[in-house]
Amino acid sequence: MEIEYQYHFGLPRTVVWKYIKNDKVLRNALPGCKSFAQISTGVYLAEIQMNMGPIQDLFKLEIQLDGEKEPSSFRLKMKGNGNLDK
Repeated sequence: MEIEYQYHFGLPRTVVWKYIKNDKVLRNALPGCKSFAQISTGVYLAEIQMNMGPIQDLFKLEIQLDGEKEPSSFRLKMKGNGNLDK
């Protein structure tokens, strides 16, 4: 499954960049995030509850900050699986 999402902030880039990579801000930016922990610089483990119509699953993910272009953008690369994969 591939999910792509973009969000545009109504704040100056310098303000957004100051906070966007903060652990608490990242966790709150992930809809359905149940747990979020840093395991190394720029790498996190998370559990995210996703609901798509009648399908619900808890995904265990490894999240990595990628493609950082200060102060304009970066990506979160996620890989993992859910209970439906088993």
